[in-house]
Amino acid sequence: TMRRVGQYVECAANRTLFPTDCPALSEAAGGSCQQNFLIFMTDGFENGASPQVGNADGDRNTRFDGGAYADTQSNTLADVAMHYYERDLQPSLPNNVPITPGIDEANHQHMVTYTVSFGPTGTLTSDPPNRTDPFNWPNPFATDTAKIDDLRHAAYNGRGLFLNANDPQQLQDALRTAFLNIADRT
Repeated sequence: TMRRVGQYVECAANRTLFPTDCPALSEAAGGSCQQNFLIFMTDGFENGASPQVGNADGDRNTRFDGGAYADTQSNTLADVAMHYYERDLQPSLPNNVPITPGIDEANHQHMVTYTVSFGPTGTLTSDPPNRTDPFNWPNPFATDTAKIDDLRHAAYNGRGLFLNANDPQQLQDALRTAFLNIADRT
């Protein structure tokens, strides 16, 4: 699902999600500075087919991956988030997307990922202490609990936030936090 949303934001040919619509604005309409945000919510564990993006957070093909972003697994949610963060989703447009120093420093058209786990919790209680040192992300294919850690990793790679909610009020608070964070960036 996350990859399908990324394909939609990228306006990829042959996509299945809204195949006739393209959310990218033209340069005249402000597309060169258009920001793209995904709020990905789940009440369960990942169970989809392979997104076939490889080890996008560990291939060191851009300045945005490696370090604490990387792991040794391929085709994780974190890899999908990195795939749509580090690539220019609209290469025909100038790169004028506002940056958030120390957090989101990509000025090309990209997707920022927020994740919300509604119920299950992972083994991790916080993000890595810094972005440059390697971090031992749990293998999301090993246990269901580690799949929730992959949600955290996806938000980290996508320069968004991981939020957890165990009841409706916490879900409301998590969404409010995500929307306020988005508002601070726009």
